[in-house]
Amino acid sequence: MSNLINYDGLTPNHQHSGTTTDFEDALIKHDVIDKRQALGNKGMTEEQITRTLEKDAQDLKLDTTNYHHDLNSDSDDDLLNDLDDDEFLSSYRKQRLQEIKVNSAEKAKRDLNRFNGVDEISRDEWASAVNGVSEDGTWVVVNLEHSGNNETKNVTECLKNVADRFGDVKFLRIDWRAAIENWPEANLPTVFCYRNGELQKQMISAKQSGGPHTTVHRLEWRLKLLGVLPDSELEEDGREIVKKVNVLKIDKMSRKGGVGMETWGDEDDEDAGND
Repeated sequence: MSNLINYDGLTPNHQHSGTTTDFEDALIKHDVIDKRQALGNKGMTEEQITRTLEKDAQDLKLDTTNYHHDLNSDSDDDLLNDLDDDEFLSSYRKQRLQEIKVNSAEKAKRDLNRFNGVDEISRDEWASAVNGVSEDGTWVVVNLEHSGNNETKNVTECLKNVADRFGDVKFLRIDWRAAIENWPEANLPTVFCYRNGELQKQMISAKQSGGPHTTVHRLEWRLKLLGVLPDSELEEDGREIVKKVNVLKIDKMSRKGGVGMETWGDEDDEDAGND
């Protein structure tokens, strides 16, 4: 019978031999797949597969009558074939493990770099861009931005820098009036942090987001404290670094007989974020 593909309307069909390759036989022998799966992968229908397996069963029944006669003569060949199959499957497993390792590494790299920048969203996009994206455990950070408030715009600029280095976190901005109706302007800057589809952490007012004219360093530190950036390498707040530098300057000037003044406020920061 011809193996050429025939078309009946829009559905192509062709005859299959029902035979499997040496590669497929090795996989079947070692229970990686069964023959039904192998035949299905060739495009055979369930009816064709059933007929082929029934024929195999009949042929096997006939072959058993000669089993004992052929056992001694074929045993050495069978042993060699088994060794070849084991070597083949061992190589195949190593290849598959290497492919899985490479694919996992590539996926991890894609996951770490899947987001970029600070995207602007509208109120209608909130459900999908914030709740939806965060449902799988991804952190989504949203800054409420006010065009007439320099502090909120400064927070956005700081977040752009952070976003360039933490591609696994999605950073967004939205007009403060569109985000929450009647949200007090006194609460700005306001930063919401979502995960698992819900609000988890928040920073309300400049004091919680790093103080007036906050820096990238200080804002990143607060996000680390909230658990949003656990991989951040920062070990302390930017304000503490400034204090240490100024103290050193004061001490140096005092030893020279000069007068120094620390320019940074001494008050401690309020703990960033609320549960």
